[in-house]
Amino acid sequence: MMESVKLDMHPIWDALLHVYEEFARVCDKNNLRYYLAEGSAIGALRHKGFIPWDDDLDVIMPRPDYERFRQICEKELPDYLKFVNYENAPEFQYTFGKVQDVRRDKVLEVERVHGAILPGGIYIDILVIDGAPSGILAKFIYKVKLLAFVCQQRFRTFCFSEIKNKPSKWLWIGGAVLSVFHPYEKWPGLAHRFENFMKSVPFETAELTWRDSATYSAVKLMYPREIWDGKVEVDFAGIKVPLPSGYDTYLCAQYGDYMTPPEKCRQLTTHLYSSRCPWWLGPTKAGADCENESVNHAS
Repeated sequence: MMESVKLDMHPIWDALLHVYEEFARVCDKNNLRYYLAEGSAIGALRHKGFIPWDDDLDVIMPRPDYERFRQICEKELPDYLKFVNYENAPEFQYTFGKVQDVRRDKVLEVERVHGAILPGGIYIDILVIDGAPSGILAKFIYKVKLLAFVCQQRFRTFCFSEIKNKPSKWLWIGGAVLSVFHPYEKWPGLAHRFENFMKSVPFETAELTWRDSATYSAVKLMYPREIWDGKVEVDFAGIKVPLPSGYDTYLCAQYGDYMTPPEKCRQLTTHLYSSRCPWWLGPTKAGADCENESVNHAS
């Protein structure tokens, strides 16, 4: 049973930190803004490092900096690190990106010591903050369009039987209804259209911002732009990392009391699966070896 598997998180954390440090080096060299985000930000504040049961690392960038990073990362990153998104891996069902370690031997060695496969390989998520309108009517229309995209993405990505919770099931049903009125569009095209929509309100001049994510919570949550205006450096696993100056506003809106750990039964690693994602070794359009193998967890 998955629950009985004893996992060593340290080799994953070491590998993720290496990817992060190379990413941060490129950003610092080119004066790009970036911050630790999501559970990684909570880990920095609550644990001075990774959340003990967490197996990924999230950063977030304002849209202008993210777009600049996309332009320069191929030349600036080491050859064994690749940027992955829906453009070079059409199976990747998100509109943000990743920086991925494409070394098979490295991934397999980390898995061997860890005790289970890493379905997505070794990567850090690069999330995006976009501008959003602040007027009541404009904000309502914007959120309706966001919700429509989330519904379409759910419907075109998952089977109804694969969805586990009620909110996602309702999003799937909404997508099914919308599909009657909207021409079918394959995922990369839908993602490209949605990304253009996200850029419609410039980040720098917006009063409100929101985090790119095909989830209902992203539709609900918008943040004042000024929380991203500066950074606060904190300790994380022996290095200094930046959080947005308004990290408390950001994390409280998303998680509530983020400094109190969840109940023991909810302290679970979230990426334990028995099959690999197609992009586990980088872009699938670039000839990378991205076999989708099904394997058992290591004992």
